[in-house]
Amino acid sequence: LAEHTPFGMWQTLVNRVASEALANVDAHAGARAVEVRLKEEDGRLELTVADDRQGFEVANAPGVAEGHLGLRSLGDLVADAGGRLTVRSAPGQGTRAEIVVPVP
Repeated sequence: LAEHTPFGMWQTLVNRVASEALANVDAHAGARAVEVRLKEEDGRLELTVADDRQGFEVANAPGVAEGHLGLRSLGDLVADAGGRLTVRSAPGQGTRAEIVVPVP
């Protein structure tokens, strides 16, 4: 799939992941600051969304909820594009979500 995906699909994927990550920050984190970074380097796109607040136990993350893709679904979307989603979080220590996908 990755080698046959037009660049517009990468933009859509990055937008969906960023939107969901920012919606999660808004709904759950109580963050004072959010950092969003997007870069293309060495044939890959890297998107990072990080906040500075509540955090959570990643192992207990919910699946798909009404109106939300959920972390598992996001991971599946990214994997289908040949990439990976990494979420690092701990209670009281904020959350960092990162995707890395190859670009044509």
